Amino acid sequence: MAFVDYYAILGVPRHASTEEIRRAFSAKALALDPGNNYEDPDVARQLQLLTQANQTLTDPQRRRQYDATLPAPGMPTPDVNDVYTLWKATGQKYFAMAKRFEPAIDALRHSVPLALEGDLLIVGMPPQHGTLTGYLTAAVTHGAVRKILIELSGRPLDYRVIAGSTLQDWLTLKQAEERLRERRQRQHISATKSDDLLEQALAEELGAVVDTENWDAWLDEVATRWAALPSRTYPQVCARFLLEQLAALAEMEARARAAGMDDETRQQQVGRVLERLASLCEIPGGVVGLQYMQLCNAHEHTPA
Repeated sequence: MAFVDYYAILGVPRHASTEEIRRAFSAKALALDPGNNYEDPDVARQLQLLTQANQTLTDPQRRRQYDATLPAPGMPTPDVNDVYTLWKATGQKYFAMAKRFEPAIDALRHSVPLALEGDLLIVGMPPQHGTLTGYLTAAVTHGAVRKILIELSGRPLDYRVIAGSTLQDWLTLKQAEERLRERRQRQHISATKSDDLLEQALAEELGAVVDTENWDAWLDEVATRWAALPSRTYPQVCARFLLEQLAALAEMEARARAAGMDDETRQQQVGRVLERLASLCEIPGGVVGLQYMQLCNAHEHTPA
């Protein structure tokens, strides 16, 4: 169940006409921001929600898709502000607990909560910050963030990070996954094989692309973070930085594999990252490569 009630945001009933929705959007946008004060973060966020609501409900196909996710009339709909507040508080507590600035803090800051599916919070990572996804999905970070979510909400919440920044991005992915699961059931194939096909078909159906520009941007970001890292001359600081980047690299490589990048190109990109890390940390490339292989092997043999 998606937590964003676009009808409530615009203040219109579910049976409202397209024209009524457009008028409601214009009135609320003007009342919210008569002076075009886009620099106010709260105003900007509310305007973004209003715009998303208007774009979704005035498009017949998107409106039908959205209506299918709504709870039945009379059932309570979670307040979007509560979820935004929860995710924001989670990020603040993670920052307070961190002994130093780390990439995961940036990832939390740029991510956007999109929907609440039972006890699973769907979090989007905008395309321009896609290189931060690995920092938020790394096992250590995921465990810490989930623990905070549970403590703050009093519920066994977990979260999933997807590429995108709007509810429509999640609806599109969700529907694609459902179609592929139905296809898998019809084909009656083994669980292991079906998982591989699901991953491959998802990449094809959603047009997932992981190109060299993403890797170039991430390499530049790694170098920037290293330059801004305090006390990087201490071995323990260097080691911690290296392990964090290798964990993020593993996530990056997994996404590249799921998106259909050929093995040769993927290996070249991974090699470039390992060489850059070795150069920054002044460690032999073979040692960094060995550490990366050990990390990947440990991840593959970790019980689900």
